[in-house]
Amino acid sequence: MFIMSFLLVQFFVFGQNPDLDKLKKEQVRLEEEIKFTKEQISKIAEKKNHSLSELEALNQQIKARQAIIANYNQQIQLIQNDITDTKSIISSMQKDIELLKKNYAALVYKTYTSQNSYNRMLFVFAAKDFNEAYKRISYLRQFTNFRKTQAELIVKTQANLEKELQKLESNKTEKQNLLHAEWNQKKSLGEEKQALDNKVNTYKSEEQRYIAEIRKKEAARSQLKRQISKLIAEARSKANSNTNSSDFSLTPEARKLSADFSHNKGKLPWPVTHGSIVRSFGKKLHPILRNPPVYENNNGIDIATAKNAPVRAIFNGTVASIFYSPVFQNGIIIAHGNYFSVYTMLDKVDVREGQKVNTKEIIGSAYFDPESNRSEVHLEIWQGQTLLNPSLWISR
Repeated sequence: MFIMSFLLVQFFVFGQNPDLDKLKKEQVRLEEEIKFTKEQISKIAEKKNHSLSELEALNQQIKARQAIIANYNQQIQLIQNDITDTKSIISSMQKDIELLKKNYAALVYKTYTSQNSYNRMLFVFAAKDFNEAYKRISYLRQFTNFRKTQAELIVKTQANLEKELQKLESNKTEKQNLLHAEWNQKKSLGEEKQALDNKVNTYKSEEQRYIAEIRKKEAARSQLKRQISKLIAEARSKANSNTNSSDFSLTPEARKLSADFSHNKGKLPWPVTHGSIVRSFGKKLHPILRNPPVYENNNGIDIATAKNAPVRAIFNGTVASIFYSPVFQNGIIIAHGNYFSVYTMLDKVDVREGQKVNTKEIIGSAYFDPESNRSEVHLEIWQGQTLLNPSLWISR
């Protein structure tokens, strides 16, 4: 009983909770995203004109706020579970201590009434030979020391547990206060969104212009997709090691690079050091223009970032192509074996075709759009001629 209680104590007092640590890291990331998005909303609002970007950014802010509230709820639940487990162990240890005290009391009483020193001598001298007598002396010493050590260890461990319990209770109170604050912020944010939603009527007079702009951009996305697909096909053709065949064949170096890229799924760095995803991958209903419904089909993800922010390569590779799009500005394609990362909405390009680049190496800078008063970087990931969701590949 004691051994099991002691082991559990060591686990809960001295062990780390990886789930809680992970949530805390995610909490920090969400707090940074909220802070960044709030700054973006302020910059967009400075234009004092009707801008769908303002509502889109606010929607992203609300999503991040909801995510951080859920994060705090999970942290509080994990802390509460630890508190419950710790209380159970303390109760068990208290029973052990009481039993140990009772045993010691009985031992002391028995020692006093039976002239324990004399009985010990009889116990030793009753041995058949010297070796057995020595073993009996060692046993008596070990027995006494063991009982004392048990008592000291249980008392010490219980003290540690009580300190840990106080710490957990303090953490729980802290998280509850933070959660309360987050709910208040969410309420304020909801009021702000409602105020902006009230401006939708103002947008109505220009709704057709916005729809026309979105459709124009959708056409540009389709054109960009065809352009990138063609450039990737050309890059694969140049890298074809099997010159006697029309089939694409990777060199050993490219195969290794492909494998390394694949193994880093979910761990690749962002193309910018600070930013927030404002438009996700795939076909989505526009968050504002829903009557009639307007859909956008994003071939990658759009990341709002600081003005003219440096743009980085997300993995080792070779610059396969540099191109330009009237809507998406300068673009770079980097080959990672049979994988390709594509970066558009660049103002400046700092690399050349054929150049080898390393992970996080600066390849250009983000384009600043004076109309929306912010910078965005568009990231795509391709496997051969297949589009992939970048959100699943970059770290979160």
